[in-house]
Amino acid sequence: MHFRLSNLSSPPLLPQVTKLGTQGVLCRWESTCQASRLGLALHCGMSAYDFVYAFPKDPSKGYVYYLHHAAVLAVFMPVLAFERLHFYAAAAALVEATNPLVMIMQQIDLFKLKESYVAGLTRVNWPIIYVFTGASLLVSWIVVRLMLLPFVGCTYFQDSAAYYAGAPELAILTKTLGAASVAAAAFIWALSCVWFVDMLKIGYKEVFGKKANQ
Repeated sequence: MHFRLSNLSSPPLLPQVTKLGTQGVLCRWESTCQASRLGLALHCGMSAYDFVYAFPKDPSKGYVYYLHHAAVLAVFMPVLAFERLHFYAAAAALVEATNPLVMIMQQIDLFKLKESYVAGLTRVNWPIIYVFTGASLLVSWIVVRLMLLPFVGCTYFQDSAAYYAGAPELAILTKTLGAASVAAAAFIWALSCVWFVDMLKIGYKEVFGKKANQ
């Protein structure tokens, strides 16, 4: 287990999304700022680290995780290089806000803190903390993954129609980057839906499975 530096990408990205989201199509499409560059660079750097170093050492990380990170790098690196579409990339990268909650639950499981409380080895009520963290994760997952990504995609399609209308000579590279970004976001959203179902199954087993055994 290791601390993911990409968890730090959400705080600097939030003001970028808030600022640019209300300033019109041209601003959302072409503007950048230090916050977006820093946040997206952290995201890409940690994704590359996972891809090259962390995942090969973790047998639980299957090909889906590699595809996920490949999609992130394939889109965010050109966004950084060409300084276009920062608003949409920054908004999509806010999905990282769910990761600290995932890590808390993983650490509780890894160090068997719930069992320690039941055995009377600690006064901290880790089972309650685990349930509260899990509930918070489900709510945040719905908001920043299942709801936010479709919203970003819809906003992009609405903006692209207006932007292309004002720039018929627009380079094919920008159009290709936009299409790739939407495809990657759709792929990550689909994965988020699959992982959400898995979390519901784990939560159901955690809550109702124990009741059945009592």
